[in-house]
Amino acid sequence: MSTNFTVSFFDEETNTIKGVYGHWDGYLRHAGKTLLKSYNSFDKAKELVEMGSISSLGDSLNESVFYSRDRGEELEIFEFINHDDLLESQGREYNYLFINDEWKWIGEEYFSLGYSLKNIKLT
Repeated sequence: MSTNFTVSFFDEETNTIKGVYGHWDGYLRHAGKTLLKSYNSFDKAKELVEMGSISSLGDSLNESVFYSRDRGEELEIFEFINHDDLLESQGREYNYLFINDEWKWIGEEYFSLGYSLKNIKLT
């Protein structure tokens, strides 16, 4: 069974959230930990999202599997004005947002706040 998730970043230039769907291993101990370890900057978060929807997230872009690059499917990147819209549209338990130079985990109970991944025990 898959654990779906979203990965997104806040784009200050357009004042929007841009992101993608992820299919496998979206839980904190995998996707959350991998994002903190391997994609912990705005440029890396943006580069990851620009690859399109993720089948499986690896420690690098080369180790990750993307629907567009690796399976020849259409490139899909969503864009929202705020994370409430993101959550309403995606409905995933694990929503990761890179904003204000850090990764946040955003779920149904904390639409606006989110939790900083660096403050969550990921072992």
